[in-house]
This record gives sequence, C-alpha cells and structure tokens, in this order.
Amino acid sequence: MAAGAGGAAVILRPMLSPSFAVPVLTGLSVGDAGVRAAPHFHLVVAHERLTGARVGVVLTQRPAAATRHHRGSIVVEVSDGNAAVAVPGVSGMTLDDAVRSLRAVGLEPSESASAFSDTVPSGQVISWSPARQAYVGDVVDLVVSEGAEFVTMPDLVTIPTSATQAVAQLEALGIPAAVITQAQDFSDTVPTGDVIASSPPAGGRADRAGTVTLDVSKGPDVVPVPDVRGRTVAVAEATLKQDGFVPQTYGPPGASIVVDQKPVPGTSVKRGSAVLLVAF
Repeated sequence: MAAGAGGAAVILRPMLSPSFAVPVLTGLSVGDAGVRAAPHFHLVVAHERLTGARVGVVLTQRPAAATRHHRGSIVVEVSDGNAAVAVPGVSGMTLDDAVRSLRAVGLEPSESASAFSDTVPSGQVISWSPARQAYVGDVVDLVVSEGAEFVTMPDLVTIPTSATQAVAQLEALGIPAAVITQAQDFSDTVPTGDVIASSPPAGGRADRAGTVTLDVSKGPDVVPVPDVRGRTVAVAEATLKQDGFVPQTYGPPGASIVVDQKPVPGTSVKRGSAVLLVAF
C-alpha cells in the first residue's frame, strides 16, 4: 500500500510543475523581448527578411503569446531588413530601360558616373553595382557610356568653315564646347571668322577628354595710315615705322617737311605696306 502511494507521488510531480503565460514579444527589439521573456523563458533567435519590417524587431514567436507553458525557450524570428532580390542584368540597356528594370524589383537606380567606352554606345549602361544580389530599397549605381573617347577630327580648313560651324560639328562628335579653345590670327587668304587651322588636324584623333584648338582668322592685318603731312621727314618716317609701315621719301636735297603722302591719311592698308612721302 505504501509502495502504491509512493508511485502516485512520482507520477503526479511533473503534472504539478508550474506553467507560465507566454508574453507578447512581436514588435519588440531582441533586447526588449529577452527582458520581457525572463525569468521563465529564454529566447532562441532565428533570422528572417521581410520588406518593410524594421531591422532587429521580432516578427513571429513560438509558442504563441497568451498561451501557457512550462519554463523553457521561445523561438523568435527577428527581422534582418528588407527581402533579398536578384539584381537584373542591365548591360547595354539605355538609362531609361535600366531604371525601369531595377525599379520593377524594388531597387533604386542611381546614375553614379559616366565613362568612355569603345564598345558600349553612348547612353547605354556599361556596369552596375551591386551586380548580383541586393535588398529591396537598396541603391544600384549605374555607370553610363559616353561613347568612344577618341573621335576623328573633321576637315574644318579645306572646306571653308566658320568658328561657330566648327564648334557645332565638334559638339556633334561629342567634344564638349568647354574643351574647345580658339586662337585668332591674321590671314590674307582666309575670310574673317573662318578656321585657318585646327589641332588635331583633319583626320587626326581628337581626345574628347582633352583639348581641341581652333585657329580662327581675323582677316588681313590692316591699319589706317597716319597723317604725317606738315611734319619733318625724320618725325614722319619714325611715326610710320612705329605703325608698321615702310616710308619712302621723295624730294629735292635738303627737303625736311612732308607736304604730301600716299596713300592718303586714314586709308586702311596692310601692315608692312610702303607709304610714299613727298617733302620740300
């Protein structure tokens, strides 16, 4: 009889071990959830990604809240952030198409840089990063082609071309106006405003990241003839030489005053031309 009673006590002891209400842990941080679960329960943490959930927050729990259980563990799934997605390949796409493709899977495209490419046409995507996997909402940096770095220099000299037309032609080849410099020189043969020469020359390789120089005509180097009549020959000749002319004086021996000149004063002639002086 005593043995039977002892056996009953052994059987009843686990049935009498206390149970506790499982607290609500969802929505809490892992740290707060651990505090709330103690002292009767401890956490077993698993990780899950859920788009829109804050990082580090408890998403689910087992056993469920408000049930009663003996001391032990509560398995919680904790958010690691947004869901992972495969980054679509966008090589060779136009920028607009690449943007649409990336946004369709929840990624945010950004044109982070541009680069020259001999193989990828201008305006198309060369590369992107990250390239394989990202998480919803992540930024994907795109590198977009500017086309080839080197282009063939057009003929701007043999074919009469104004500086304005030349710049337009170069811009059409992808050479920015900011890297086109213009120098000006006199020319007896090239009309004012037209290109005398270019660097690189026609047919050469122009570096779109470098500098292109245009030598533009100012027309002939002409200046007005000064009026030296009434001056001594010495002063008249010195004045003409200073202005770039070659004086030629005619008159009787001992003549010292200029009485006439040709071309007449104010006439525009090429620098270096002869000016005839008549002196008495």
